[in-house]
Amino acid sequence: MQVANGNILPITHIGSTILSKSSSPFILSKTLCAPSVTKNLVFVSQLYQTNDVSIEFFPWHFEVKELHKGKVLLRGLDEDNVCKFNPNSTIPQTSLATTATSLQLWHHRLSHPAPKPLLHALKINNVPFTGSSNACHNCFSNKSHKLPFSKSTIFSNYPLEIVYSDVWGRAPFNSIDGFRYYVIFIDHFCNYVWLYPMKFKSEVSVFSPFLENW
Repeated sequence: MQVANGNILPITHIGSTILSKSSSPFILSKTLCAPSVTKNLVFVSQLYQTNDVSIEFFPWHFEVKELHKGKVLLRGLDEDNVCKFNPNSTIPQTSLATTATSLQLWHHRLSHPAPKPLLHALKINNVPFTGSSNACHNCFSNKSHKLPFSKSTIFSNYPLEIVYSDVWGRAPFNSIDGFRYYVIFIDHFCNYVWLYPMKFKSEVSVFSPFLENW
């Protein structure tokens, strides 16, 4: 066997071995026994081809994973540009502790849904929660609805028979052309709208003859 520095090392035996681990041992076939080599070396290709695993390398460590499920079986470190691992070491186990979240917090997390859809979504997904649905001031202020308008008793038979008008202003900022007021006229019969910008509120009288001419 020739090593990286060019030296030829004698091989006394060829066989197979097992890298033992509590969850699943790794089998290595065609293992070479070279007594003068002080460290056990494993070819990466031999490891993943004979054990149905994948190997993922990171800047400071590497992981051996199940090929299909992705479960980490071994983890090793990169020391002096050499990947080292102890096959008898175990993977640190992690645990997750959860506590039931209040229903009010779920209401905020899920963008303020109504109580019935929120309870239905949590129950069908087996999400634990505590408490009950309390009054949400944000929902009251942002989801409030106006009562419907009562039926009008005003009727028109032709355009411009009835015209509504309103003036808005003073605007906090001037428009590009210097306008700060706006007057609007709405025809009751066809709902046609006229909107005129004004620099002064007194200009409303300018538009009155326009409507009288119709």
